Amino acid sequence: MRKPWMQYITINGYDVPYPNDFQLQKVPNIVNEITTLTGKVIADVNGWRYGDTELVWGTLLDADLQNLLAAISDNTFPVTFLDIDGTEQTVNAVFKGRANVKTPHFHNGVTVWKDVRVQLSFPDCYEEN
Repeated sequence: MRKPWMQYITINGYDVPYPNDFQLQKVPNIVNEITTLTGKVIADVNGWRYGDTELVWGTLLDADLQNLLAAISDNTFPVTFLDIDGTEQTVNAVFKGRANVKTPHFHNGVTVWKDVRVQLSFPDCYEEN
């Protein structure tokens, strides 16, 4: 559950409204995987990382969209968000693919973008506690 004070996600120093949909999961970091002759799969795991995810906004103001696009323009960038357990985390992320931005709408002379989607990957690995 998002805490009231966490109204923004910080991406590469830019504050953008917190996404309407942001599914985080911790996944094993698999270093090597082999299949034996009997078909059994054996994997070397050296910790965990955040799994790839998609950030989804129902609507974004034009200024927020411009900040988002500027934020994901670097190869690797920091992202600050609420972790699964509710603690604030800052980790490195990589933009995957392209941003999916639908047609703009105009409301009282203000440009509003609907259904904005951005896919991120988190390359850093963390040790098990």
